[in-house]
Amino acid sequence: MPGVFGSFFALLASIALLYGGNTLMGTLLPVRAGQEGFSAIFVGGMGTGYFVGFILGCQLTPWLVRRVGHIRAFGAMAAIAASSTLCFILFLDPIAWIGFRFIYGVVGAGLIMVVESWLNERAGANNRGRVLAMYTLCYIGAQLASQQLFLFIPAKEATLFMVASIVVCLSLVPIALTTSQTPAPLRTAKLKLAPLYRTSPVATLGCLGVGLANGAFWSLSPLYAQGIGLSTQTVGMFITAVILGNAVLQWPIGWLSDKLDRRIPVLICFFGAAALGIALSFINGVILTLAVAAIYGAFAQSIYAILVAHAGDRAEPEDFVSTSGGLLLLYGIGALIGALPAATLMDMFDYHSLFWWTAAVHGGMGFYILFRMRQRPGRIKPSGEGFQPVPKSTPAAVELDPRADSSPSLEEEDAEREAASRPS
Repeated sequence: MPGVFGSFFALLASIALLYGGNTLMGTLLPVRAGQEGFSAIFVGGMGTGYFVGFILGCQLTPWLVRRVGHIRAFGAMAAIAASSTLCFILFLDPIAWIGFRFIYGVVGAGLIMVVESWLNERAGANNRGRVLAMYTLCYIGAQLASQQLFLFIPAKEATLFMVASIVVCLSLVPIALTTSQTPAPLRTAKLKLAPLYRTSPVATLGCLGVGLANGAFWSLSPLYAQGIGLSTQTVGMFITAVILGNAVLQWPIGWLSDKLDRRIPVLICFFGAAALGIALSFINGVILTLAVAAIYGAFAQSIYAILVAHAGDRAEPEDFVSTSGGLLLLYGIGALIGALPAATLMDMFDYHSLFWWTAAVHGGMGFYILFRMRQRPGRIKPSGEGFQPVPKSTPAAVELDPRADSSPSLEEEDAEREAASRPS
């Protein structure tokens, strides 16, 4: 393990910096928007703008990399991301913030995608699982570390925006100084709904539902926490509790899904998240809110990885990359849709309405899975690698998954397309 870690240290450092800055901005913007008096509708619009940009960035980045190369593409996008971060403190206007958030989503997706493709290129079949585990630890660690800044730096000041900009700039250093050979061109993920639904209706609609709930949660939960009277410092603790809950439960629930019909743990998580969402819409008190938030995160944030494993069990091995990439895009589509209905409810009623929305989505998906279990009973044997704690990142991260080893490479796919296009 030490040798593997040393080999990937620069790339993992870059990933940690990117996720740290991204998660910091994800919490800071709703909090600062609330302090500036922006309505929940505009905060939801920022969430929608970010996810629209993120999906667009996943589609545009492969083209940009093929045109100018990995390092130049990364440098250009890092400059845009750092600049857009500082623009938030120059223009205190909700419409402008939605635009800046969209721009950050486009280039943020591109930055992560470039580093993930490089990491995937360095990982071999014999250590792909360990690399994915290290990636996940960096991903969670960076998210947790970013939230602790709220304990020391007031959100009302411009300092946190500057810190986020600095962090994005520093992520360029490991990439710019690397002597490693640049990876193969990125592949563009495509969403093919019909084959995806035939493979697994539960995973297809489940990932869309998880996106609907999570997109609203990550976009609006800091505003909710601030609205129910938590201090700025406690808002960071609220998000920390959710992330820690996910980190603690993900492996045990994943292990359980390898032993049972995976739809059973998914069902438990959906109904558990619905119940905890209802609880969060009624409870008061800092300690109780943080405790319930941690349990909510344990259920709500663990569902996606189990759904990917469920779809992987039903897909052909060579289709794993396209299947999991399609599920990731569905999650993103759900996330960009979910923020605005929740924000509308918060604007019409009160801050607790955020969790009315997540409870309705989670509960509805739970009942759909019950229906599917009656339609298609029985347990599918898990794939060879079993459960893997996959991050909800970009399509480039899909290829880090050990279950992707038997999927065709980009070059093989190009060769197949050329052969098919030749006249017989």
